[in-house]
Amino acid sequence: MMNAELCLVEVSGSEMSGGVAVLEPILASVRDGVSERLSRGFASSWPTLNLFLTGDQYSTFPPLGNAILGGKTIALNEPMQLLMLLKSREVVMVREELSGVTFEQLSVRNGEQVVGQFEHSYPNDSMREFVEAVPGRVLESMRDGLSALQGFYNAIRVEEGFCVAKRLYGHL
Repeated sequence: MMNAELCLVEVSGSEMSGGVAVLEPILASVRDGVSERLSRGFASSWPTLNLFLTGDQYSTFPPLGNAILGGKTIALNEPMQLLMLLKSREVVMVREELSGVTFEQLSVRNGEQVVGQFEHSYPNDSMREFVEAVPGRVLESMRDGLSALQGFYNAIRVEEGFCVAKRLYGHL
């Protein structure tokens, strides 16, 4: 699944009820950079960030599992691609949970698993320095990812009925 990229976008309640026909063009415009909507892309780092949050790369168990992959899943015509929707109340739950955790807490809870997935045997000495630096870089990217998620969910206008649409692009 590492080739798939995740995009999160704020949508109105009426857009959400419009389904795929309404949401796909919105998500495509964000992905193409022609939209000013509140959004956040996570390229291919989303499974590692989900692992950092939940202890499992593909967990959708609320509330932290909702931050990345959780919500109502809508099947698309394209094979193995997902569109997920979080209602306003689910957004509030994610926001509250994200506000209540720190990078340090998540590092203690799941940091070893995150770093462990990148512990490779290096094929030659020229790669040794790069591979040995990976754990620190991975954890720093988790700090950045957590901050980005917190900022995104805090900015959603749930009081006005806004929700989140998540689109996973690429092949799983």
